[in-house]
Amino acid sequence: MTRLPEPVNASPLERDTILRRATELGASDLLITAGHTVMVQRSGVLEALPGSPVLSPLDSRRLAESFLTPALHERFVRDLELDTRHYLPGVAHFRVNLFIQRGHWGAAVRIIPLHIPLPSIVRGLAAFAGVKGRLQLKRAANGAQLTELAEKFTDIPRPIVP
Repeated sequence: MTRLPEPVNASPLERDTILRRATELGASDLLITAGHTVMVQRSGVLEALPGSPVLSPLDSRRLAESFLTPALHERFVRDLELDTRHYLPGVAHFRVNLFIQRGHWGAAVRIIPLHIPLPSIVRGLAAFAGVKGRLQLKRAANGAQLTELAEKFTDIPRPIVP
């Protein structure tokens, strides 16, 4: 097994700036890989994060490593991949997949908004279900956990109980 060096100094402030910017742009995903700019996916299109320089192997490692606690770092070094999460208060939740690609650290980050606006048809169904019974969602369109989604539906009219 190849031993990875000890952690380098991570920069959470830089990480949080990148996450905040991607969220402001309405991105659904963010990709961090050596030899490329930070990439974001918006409306199904992968594009460079505006103003992002090409990342060196050390840059991509610093950014990816900034998501890790010492215990998670140990797990990552052992398994060479890791799924974790991150929360940036007031901005969003993030599902983070860390990996080694071509010998360099990388990360794929899914952005989970704090509030998910409902299409009017779903809002109407939810209002109807509140009066007539129960509305059960079988599968989220983007694969997100239903419990995560349920907490974020803030605009569903609640039934009035006499």
